[in-house]
Amino acid sequence: MNTSKPASVSPLADSQMVIIIARWVLVVTSLFLILADTKSVSFNVTRFEIFVVLLLAVSNFYLVAQVITKRKTLDLVIYGMSVADLIVITGVIIAQGGFGSNVYTYYFPAMLAFSLAFPMLELYLYLTVTVGLYSIICLFTLGNTDDIQTLIIRVLMLIAIAVCGNHFAQLERNRRSAILRAQFGAQQAGEPQSAIAAPVTTARPLV
Repeated sequence: MNTSKPASVSPLADSQMVIIIARWVLVVTSLFLILADTKSVSFNVTRFEIFVVLLLAVSNFYLVAQVITKRKTLDLVIYGMSVADLIVITGVIIAQGGFGSNVYTYYFPAMLAFSLAFPMLELYLYLTVTVGLYSIICLFTLGNTDDIQTLIIRVLMLIAIAVCGNHFAQLERNRRSAILRAQFGAQQAGEPQSAIAAPVTTARPLV
């Protein structure tokens, strides 16, 4: 009889494809917006933005290679890349003047990927750091006090994405865990019957 426990669903089990897709969305849309907005920023800022976006693309090829070769990326590497996304987006926002930059929207796909792929503790730590950094940057670069309401709306949108994404991921993990438990229970119940029903053969004497 098989007495091994059913395999549990790890929050990072299928996170690679989620992060890869979110990062490609981030890279493609970033390049498009940077090239479309070259007149409003200096050449040095544009060159810096393109450089950091290309770095994200190169690092994403590593994750793609891991998926193609069917290797599981180390959790530490995935955490590091997610933190790198936060640093890159924040750096571009600072380079574009803080509150007036529209690059804050890139936090949304990065946060959605993180909320779908990572456990709750790491997610809310990541969310707290992101909201804290962005709020501090914006408070020092606000044009007037009326912009505080806009800042609050942006922060609430970011929090909503993280909470909804994590809730959906938790429901999906629970569903998959229930399927695994049901399959394990069916196997446990079926093995004794198959053992009893197995035909018993006896040697017949040679004539």
